[in-house]
Amino acid sequence: MKDDFAALNQYLGWLAIGLWLFCFLSLLSFSTAKASNISHYHEIYQSPEEVTSGSLLLKNKNAYINALRLDNHVNIDVNGIMAAVTVTQRFKNSSSEWAEGVYAFPLPENAAVYAMEMTIGSRTIKGLIKRKEEAKHIYTTAKAAGQQASLLSQHRPNLFTTQVANIAPEETIEVKISYMQSVPYISNQYQLRFPMTITPRYQGSKTSYLPSSQTASLPQLPQRSAHQTPLKVDLTININAGLPLVSLNSSTHKLKINKNDHQYTVQLKNDAVIFDRDLELTWQPQTAFQPQATFFTEEVNNETYGLLMIAPPQIQKNKTPLSKEQIFIIDTSGSMAGSSIVQAKAALQFALRQLNPNDRFNIIAFDSTTRTLFERSQRVSMLSMADAIKFIDDLTADGGTEILPALQAAVALPLTDVELSQIIFITDGSVGNEVEILQFTHQNLAPRRLFTVGIGSAPNSYFMRKSAEFGRGTFTYISHINMVEQRITYLFNQIQNPIASGITVTWPDGQQQTIADLYQGQPLIITKKLEPLKSPLTIKAKMGRQPWTQTIPKEQLHQPAKGIGKLWARQQIETLQDEYIQTNNSELPEQITQIALTHQLASRYTSFVAVAEQIVKPADQQTQSTHIPNALPHGNAYQTTGFPQTATTAPWHLLMAFVTALLGLLCLSWNTIRKHHEV
Repeated sequence: MKDDFAALNQYLGWLAIGLWLFCFLSLLSFSTAKASNISHYHEIYQSPEEVTSGSLLLKNKNAYINALRLDNHVNIDVNGIMAAVTVTQRFKNSSSEWAEGVYAFPLPENAAVYAMEMTIGSRTIKGLIKRKEEAKHIYTTAKAAGQQASLLSQHRPNLFTTQVANIAPEETIEVKISYMQSVPYISNQYQLRFPMTITPRYQGSKTSYLPSSQTASLPQLPQRSAHQTPLKVDLTININAGLPLVSLNSSTHKLKINKNDHQYTVQLKNDAVIFDRDLELTWQPQTAFQPQATFFTEEVNNETYGLLMIAPPQIQKNKTPLSKEQIFIIDTSGSMAGSSIVQAKAALQFALRQLNPNDRFNIIAFDSTTRTLFERSQRVSMLSMADAIKFIDDLTADGGTEILPALQAAVALPLTDVELSQIIFITDGSVGNEVEILQFTHQNLAPRRLFTVGIGSAPNSYFMRKSAEFGRGTFTYISHINMVEQRITYLFNQIQNPIASGITVTWPDGQQQTIADLYQGQPLIITKKLEPLKSPLTIKAKMGRQPWTQTIPKEQLHQPAKGIGKLWARQQIETLQDEYIQTNNSELPEQITQIALTHQLASRYTSFVAVAEQIVKPADQQTQSTHIPNALPHGNAYQTTGFPQTATTAPWHLLMAFVTALLGLLCLSWNTIRKHHEV
């Protein structure tokens, strides 16, 4: 009987070890299978989530084949503070099947997308702007009829998808998208950012309390990446500065720059790059040419549109800084794994060192759960700082991105005896429920202010900029750990210096407008539809306790710039959308739709659709359809683990595997001890 019991123990132990080996080898094979190639031109994937940026996936039996990518073209023309951008991507359907491609791509959150055209073979089809449901119906009908068609839709202000239907075997397709954007002047330099990939958005686990009309489903985004091969891209940025520059560089990419007088041509140093990080380009004019207020105009259909950029002057810091409470919220979710969490922790540690002795502080860390360092914000001391450093050192990135409970925890903290209370939110913003969080911020944050710090190579800049705007703060972007000290110092200079308040603009047509407060070094770019210009443009404000006035004479009000009308429409749409988030006024969507239709812009309620008249696909042929994910951002740990850290059970499976192995070893050890005592 004892022998039978011992044999059973030994059997169970070896069974547990076998289960552990099976789990471990399964995960290992899952992580390495993605690098399989069948030829120089194709890679095979078991699912579309495994592909890198900008590829066209075609389903072939039980796998997805990566079709040959021919080239990519990005052309950006910058004149003053206006940028006209054209993005062109060309693919070839190298399979023997008819195909439909669906791919998501990022654009700047302030982009006014005004044109789309598709070229299939020798045929070019220009897109028409329609109401979203009408455009979708036109596309679906054309697809079913065998016509070639494309549909461009906005899911978020910085997130779009294009669908291309009925691509014939061995056929080449080209999709061209055009948009306008302004180039802000921040901290004495112009900053242009071109998004090149998307951070996966985490959909909150709790049901939104917003009406369904305010929520929109996200397109399928990547969950893991395959072996990433550099892709050819022809990117050219033409800068007509019109004035001498002190510097022109990028913190994210290596460049080659050609100069001709005050005109610059910027290209990537390498023509094969991975689309895994945003391109950030900055240029600084000489001190004598640094702007304080600039005004441009455009005439469109007998209407005058103006664009005003205000960069308030530098002022001295207060000799005695205001006492303040700073609540730091740090994102430790799975999307922050890799270099992002390293940058975030470095930014938080550096920020703590900027606190003054009379300040109070607290730290909230969140992923699927929320942890608060202190029940009540503590004064800066050796003991409280030691607790904070240990808290930060113990942080790791894993789990979901539940932002709302973290904000709720910050708002619930008792107010303290300080003059300013500020929340500094460090995250990549990889969430899908932006509207719900923005509405909470607008309704519940006061009297505190919210400052957002974007971390990583491709943060959700729309959400983070808009959160700071609703929270009456600012947005700071840190793309690399080498920039932490510079950007955090800049942020604290903003926070500690007086703001420009009580800003009033008297437009050249006599209309007056009150503008939101500005922080030190923060620009204001505002557009206006104007009556005939009859007077100078005047800006009045208070810089700290001192009055500040800037006047642009009437003779300097006619600097022409193309695209201001579309930027005005884009800004109007954003203003009305903000009002909709705050009030849920059912009349606002129709107002947004009318502006988008009038100015031919893609929006939440309008899409571009293009349909070829000729029916090309035989009725008996099936169309294979699949989503096309982008490359995961550079430094994201998904690339090395082979499975997502956010909203996944893979870590649980690993834990169970190790627990099973431990139980097996205990069984074997116990059996060995029993045998020893029996002898």
